[in-house]
Amino acid sequence: AAEVASLYNTDHFHRNFTSQDLVDRVPRLVQMMDEPFADPSVLPTSLLAELASEHVKTVLGGDGADELFAGYDPFKALAAARWYERLVPRFVSQHLVGPLVRCLPDSDRNMSLPFKLNRFLRGLHVARSDRIGIWMGAFSPQQLTELLPDFQGVGKHPFGSADKEADLDDVALALDFFQESYLVNDILVKVDRASMMHSLEVRTPFLDTRLVDYVNSLPSHFKYRRGTSKRLLKDAVLETGLLPERIVRRRKKGFGIPVARWMRVELHDYFRAQLLEELPNSLGMIDSRAIHKMWDEHTERKANRYKELWALFMMIQWARNVFETSASQPQPEARQQPADRPAIVGLPTTEPAAPLPSGRNRKAA
Repeated sequence: AAEVASLYNTDHFHRNFTSQDLVDRVPRLVQMMDEPFADPSVLPTSLLAELASEHVKTVLGGDGADELFAGYDPFKALAAARWYERLVPRFVSQHLVGPLVRCLPDSDRNMSLPFKLNRFLRGLHVARSDRIGIWMGAFSPQQLTELLPDFQGVGKHPFGSADKEADLDDVALALDFFQESYLVNDILVKVDRASMMHSLEVRTPFLDTRLVDYVNSLPSHFKYRRGTSKRLLKDAVLETGLLPERIVRRRKKGFGIPVARWMRVELHDYFRAQLLEELPNSLGMIDSRAIHKMWDEHTERKANRYKELWALFMMIQWARNVFETSASQPQPEARQQPADRPAIVGLPTTEPAAPLPSGRNRKAA
């Protein structure tokens, strides 16, 4: 970012996101979200929005480019998964390759090699329509069964787009998941909530409906081919000279924070207290033994469980905020009806209530 700012002679501001920022921001974010939201990048996004709002009120965002042009790392694993399933029997994968991969020493990086390999194996020998969702999701089907023992089968067919398999190649099927699920339920929600916290408007040029329709009409090889992601977009940027090749060709960098390490080191006691104390009554369907198992695996470096633990952490925070806080609030007294006017369900007994304010409608420009 600093290099691009220097290239275009624009003002550049930066700030480091610390573990204390996480502790300070989680309570407000939980209050602002109307659902448990399990993407930790909402935290640095909120800090970025706060910093930007000190200087401007409207900004441009790059959201949508990865979902349109196949920019995410899982696209690189699709061909490998196809060849792996052809060459390695499921029994060998489950009973030999899997245990060997799980023996690899883990690191504190969110996207370490052992983490990627374990995720890769998790998404094999499943329906093509489920593969990307399992790779990107927090929990495996087996983990969901352990967490929710009274809901057997909850982890089967988690994404339900099998009807599209016959019509779409692997890349197109993955693009469908990222556009229909990940973009609308994660990325846009994250940016909307984080920016609105600070009265900042974020506009998304890549989601212009004309551009979306055009890019989606193109064959998959225009977007991803032979290990090159966002192929068409990169070629356009290079041909027009918008950015130097060293920036265009560099490895993709996410916008995450080191949650895996913080859970083990700087914020170990904080997360342990939040995750391992008694669950809220509203989450009684969750088996706490499964949470303890994941915590032990992560802190003892047997596996990287930061995604699972973060999802559970946010679920617990949200449940406590919504159910326990509301339960502790004094309830208003019931209004007494006049003796000569019995209350009729659906009809006002006094003055009609003011209409509810309409929700904010957001549409991709």
